[in-house]
Amino acid sequence: MNKILILADDLTGANDTGAAISKLGWSTCSAVNYKVNPQELEQYECISVNLDSRSLDERKAYETVWEAAERFAGPEIKLYSKRIDSTLRGNLGSECDALLDKLSDEGTKDWAAMIVPAFPQAGRTYKGDILYVNGIPLEYTSAAKDPKRPVMTSSALECFRKQSKRKSVLIDLEMVRSDRDALRSYVENVLKEGARNILFEAVTQQDIDGIASVLTECSFPFIAVDPGSFTAAFTSAKLGKGKENEIQTGEKILAVIGSVNQIAKRQTTRLLEETGADYAILDVEELLESDSRRKREMKKASEKLRNVKEGNIVSILLLSSSIEKELISLKKFEERDKMSIHALCEKINNSIAQVAAEAILEGEYGGVFTTGGDITVAVCTALNTGGIKIKKEIFPLAVGGEIQLEDGRWISLATKGGMIGDEDAICKCVEYLLKILQ
Repeated sequence: MNKILILADDLTGANDTGAAISKLGWSTCSAVNYKVNPQELEQYECISVNLDSRSLDERKAYETVWEAAERFAGPEIKLYSKRIDSTLRGNLGSECDALLDKLSDEGTKDWAAMIVPAFPQAGRTYKGDILYVNGIPLEYTSAAKDPKRPVMTSSALECFRKQSKRKSVLIDLEMVRSDRDALRSYVENVLKEGARNILFEAVTQQDIDGIASVLTECSFPFIAVDPGSFTAAFTSAKLGKGKENEIQTGEKILAVIGSVNQIAKRQTTRLLEETGADYAILDVEELLESDSRRKREMKKASEKLRNVKEGNIVSILLLSSSIEKELISLKKFEERDKMSIHALCEKINNSIAQVAAEAILEGEYGGVFTTGGDITVAVCTALNTGGIKIKKEIFPLAVGGEIQLEDGRWISLATKGGMIGDEDAICKCVEYLLKILQ
């Protein structure tokens, strides 16, 4: 039944692009990791797979995409999408190469990548080979200072030329907005000249819709590469609308907040002000000091969360760095324990996820909110749920859906990227869940 395959480098991206496809009426599942059995997802028309590959090195990221494509690709797939970060973080070139290599290896034809970095709904526009974030060139924004994957350029073309072994070319905005036949002819010519990564400038959704419409007439096989808008537009143009039906409900809400950036802190403060909800906290330093202190801290948070649940519709589970403490340096733990920053972050995420999963499985929670793709993956893994049934885009890079627990119960889920949205972003997600519960 699978017709659309999306491979994303993190769960937030997998969810958001999946939500855009679900909005078109195609039954969609967001797989929290690529090792889930594809046969378990056969009932879905669109599979959006989280590869969790953004912070991997180039070689490992390539291998991850190749392995995922080997598991999920097949003759029944009508549309392939390689979802990339809207701020160009990660292994853009090597991951596209891996999917193109796999598809070209499987078939009789060479494949190309049609790349549209713009995401106007989230304030990402692409003009003059500069990716703008809310009007500011990417390299001058906070997104470029990501501690794991900093971005040193605003040029998407430069990223692909540095990271991919394939010839990369840019089609500027003037050509994108030109006559339909002229654009189609131009694309065909650059393909004949050997280009396999073709980047398109776009500022508006109308630009993206126009690119998608023209490419429905392209006879050369290609994958869609973008943060989500182009994949949705091309799905609509090529496959039309699906026939997905609505479902389901819940009771109390648990908000699991593990993002520690300043944006998330402001959003968390706003949620506390608006809901008056109580919360349980996990002290990050206690989680890392020793295994015994970690277990004691988790037990204390679990007990506090049970008390919070008794008197509140909305309960909140937080890391200390998300609200009370300043962002702590992990350097001392990295040196003491000989662990990478990535491994330390995983340890923190798994701790909050285990406390959350225990609370959810005890019952009464019919809705769960998570912020940050890493936290969402950790919670879904702790619950042993293989995927998220995507229902709705709440706002760009925030989605609503459902997950099934091991006992067969379905609960509603809202999740967003850790740095996504204004001060009311978490409140909007919780309000979405409250409406579902009603």
